[in-house]
Amino acid sequence: MLYQLQKLSSEEQNSIRQSPIWVTLLVACADHDIQESEIDRAKEIIHIKSYALQNDLRDLYKELDADIDSLIDETLKSIPAEGTETYHLFRGQNQRVKCYFH
Repeated sequence: MLYQLQKLSSEEQNSIRQSPIWVTLLVACADHDIQESEIDRAKEIIHIKSYALQNDLRDLYKELDADIDSLIDETLKSIPAEGTETYHLFRGQNQRVKCYFH
């Protein structure tokens, strides 16, 4: 676990860990249609960040990269099928994460 996250509640820690996936899916569903190619590109970016970042966030991306397929699948199973609802859900999740940094 990132030492910076230790002071957060477990719910807040989970939100921080999930935020790259939420951002990925927010972008993918912006047109209300999640394409497999968008998911594949996001996985590629997460993988690159798992070794290319020069700061503590690299550890977060390493954790995500190790289990990215199942994390994205679990998240996709838990979201509404309607594109507009999905977009607003992820937008709300991302706004909540931003609050942790203020």
